[in-house]
Amino acid sequence: MTIQNDLRKHQADRSVISMTIQNVLRKHQADRSVISMTIQNVLRKHQADRSVISMTIQNVLRKHQADRSKIPLEYK
Repeated sequence: MTIQNDLRKHQADRSVISMTIQNVLRKHQADRSVISMTIQNVLRKHQADRSVISMTIQNVLRKHQADRSKIPLEYK
């Protein structure tokens, strides 16, 4: 009976270890998903920032072009 009890305990220990490993892997997978989502959000924000900068530059260039168009008229 002692050997059987030891085997049962060993089997129970293995089950606990297996469950622990599975939980660690699930948490690791969840962490990777969170990191992936965070990176995607950073990239989206970066892309949005680049779009805003691009639009701002275009607006500055349009204003500059408009200002250049006015200069000859003002000096005539």
